Amino acid sequence: MYYIKRITMSGPKVETSSVDLDKGVNILYGASNTGKSYIAECIDYMMGNEDHRIDDNKGYDTIRMELDVDGSSLTMVRKLGETKIQVFSNVDGIESGEYTLAGNNRICHVWLRLMGITESHRINKSAHFQREELNNRAFDHAFVIREKNIYSHESILMPGQFSRFPVAKSALLFLMTGNDYDDGVEYEKPEIHDAKKKAVIEFADSQILALQGQEEELKRDIPDVPPSVLKERISTLLSEIDHTESEISDIIQKNKEIGNQIYHLDEEIAEKKVLQNRYKSLQSQYSSDLKRLTFMVEGEIRKKEFIEEAPRECPFCGNHLSEEKTDSCIEAATAEIEKLQPKMADLKSVQKSLKNELEKITGERDRLKVLMDELEEQVQQELQPKVDELRTTMADYAVSLANHSSLSTLGRAQSTIRENLTEYKSKAEPPKFSIKEYFDQEFMEHFQKILDDLLVACKFDGFREAVFDLNTFDVVINGTRKKSQGQGYRAFINVIVSMAMQEYLRKYGVYRPNIFVMDSPILSLKEDVDASELASESMKSSLFKYFINHPCAEQIIIIENEVPELDYAGVNMRKFSKGNGFWKTDPTTYQG
Repeated sequence: MYYIKRITMSGPKVETSSVDLDKGVNILYGASNTGKSYIAECIDYMMGNEDHRIDDNKGYDTIRMELDVDGSSLTMVRKLGETKIQVFSNVDGIESGEYTLAGNNRICHVWLRLMGITESHRINKSAHFQREELNNRAFDHAFVIREKNIYSHESILMPGQFSRFPVAKSALLFLMTGNDYDDGVEYEKPEIHDAKKKAVIEFADSQILALQGQEEELKRDIPDVPPSVLKERISTLLSEIDHTESEISDIIQKNKEIGNQIYHLDEEIAEKKVLQNRYKSLQSQYSSDLKRLTFMVEGEIRKKEFIEEAPRECPFCGNHLSEEKTDSCIEAATAEIEKLQPKMADLKSVQKSLKNELEKITGERDRLKVLMDELEEQVQQELQPKVDELRTTMADYAVSLANHSSLSTLGRAQSTIRENLTEYKSKAEPPKFSIKEYFDQEFMEHFQKILDDLLVACKFDGFREAVFDLNTFDVVINGTRKKSQGQGYRAFINVIVSMAMQEYLRKYGVYRPNIFVMDSPILSLKEDVDASELASESMKSSLFKYFINHPCAEQIIIIENEVPELDYAGVNMRKFSKGNGFWKTDPTTYQG
C-alpha cells in the first residue's frame, strides 16, 4: 500500500508551504483562494502531467511530494516547467535517480510499480490494434479529479481528448483483468493497409496490361502455323541438315584422301624429276666424251698427215708410248666411242620412258586436283549454302515456336496474376479490436450493482434506475443523460462513477491506484454555480458519510469549500483560511 504523507511547495524567495496527509480519508476545506486546489494540481503534476495551473506570481518553483510505501519512504521533487523528476527511494524495485515524462526512464514506471505493475505492457489505442505503452496518465484523470474536470459533461472515466478514449478504456480494462491483449503482432493502420492494397491492385492491373501488350506484339510476329506443324518442320529440317552435313563430311573425307594421293604423286614427281635431271647430266657427260674422242680421232688422222713425228705419250693415260704403240690411240679412242654409243642409246631410251611416266603421273595429279577443286566448290557453292539456308529457316521456326511458348507463358502469367489478385481482394481485412466487447455481461452486472448501491446510499434525488452506457462510458440516471443536468449534479454523478470504478477494481480488479483525489465534489460556495444546479443537502451529506464509512481507496483526498455537518471522527481534517492556507506568500507582496 502507498499513500502521500506530505506535499511541499518552495521557492527561492518565499516561505515553504506544505500540507501533511494521512492514509484513509483526508478532507481539505476552507475559504476560496487559499491554495486548496493546488493540492490536486501538485499531485497531478507529480504523477506526470505536462502542464499545471499553479500561478507563477506566487513565487513557488519546486514541488516535493513524500510517500509512504509499506513503511518505506519515497520522495519526488520536480521543478515547475521542467519534465525531469528527481526520485529518492528506499523502496525495493524503485531506483533513485532522475526520471522524465518521456524516454526510457519515465516517472510512469514508478507509479505503475507502486500499483504492482512491474513489467512493461502495450495497450491498444485504436480499433486497429495500434498500441502504446501503458502509462498511468491513461487513467489518472479518473482518480485524480481536478476542479476543472469535476463537472465535465463527458464521462469522468474518459480523458479530455476524444482521440484518447480508446487508450483510457484499454488502460481500465488492463487494471480490471491484468491482460493487455497484446498478441505481439504489428497490425497496419487502416489508411496504410488501404493504400498498400490499392497500390498492389494498381500494380497488378499494370502488369496485366503490360503482359497484354507483349501478347499483342507476339501475335503480330507469329505465323499462322500451329506449334505442332512447326515442330514437324523443324524435325524435317534437322534431318535435311544432318543429311547434307553428312554429304559435306564425306566430301571432306574424300578430299582428304585425294590430298594424300596428290601428296604422294608430288613426291613421286619430285623423285622422277631428280632422276630426270641426273639422266640429263649423264647424257651431257656422254655427249662431251663422244665429242672429245671424236675430236681426238680426227686429230690423229690429221696429225699423221701434217706431222712427221708421232706422239710419245698416250693421250688417255699419259704414259710414254713406245714407238710401236703410237698408232694404237686411234684404236683406243675408237673402242671407247663404240662403248659410249650403246650407253647413250640406252640412256635416251630410259629418258624417254621416264618422261612418259612423269607425264602420266602429272596428268593423274592434275586430274585429282581438278576433282578436289570440284568437290570443294560443291561444298562451298552448293552444300554449305544449303545447310546455312536450312539452319536459317529452322531458326525462324524455332523463334516462332518460342513465341508460341512465350504467348502461352504470358497467358498463364495473366491468369496467375488475376487469380492472385482475386484472392488478394477477397483476403480478410485486418482484425479490429472492439474494446466494447471486452466489457462483458459479468462486468456490466457487477458495475451496475455497485452504481445502484452507491446512488441509493448517497440518496440521489428521485433515483429509480441507473444504466451504464458502454457507448458513452457514463451512467444514465432515470433515463436522463448527465449532460442535461446542472453543474452540481454533474459533479456528483462524476464522483459516483469514479467511486464505482474504484470499488469495482477493489473487488474484482487486478490493479488499482491507492490514491483517490476529488476537488470540489459538491461545488459548495462556487460563485459561478447557480444554487438550483447544486446537489441537494441530503445528497451531499450522504456522499460524505459514504466516504467516511466506506472508503474506496487507501487514501482519499477531498477538497471542498464547505463540508456537511457530520461526525468526522477518524478523518484527517485540514481547514484552510486566508493567511493560513497552502501558500504563505501574498501574491500582492511577492517580488519575483
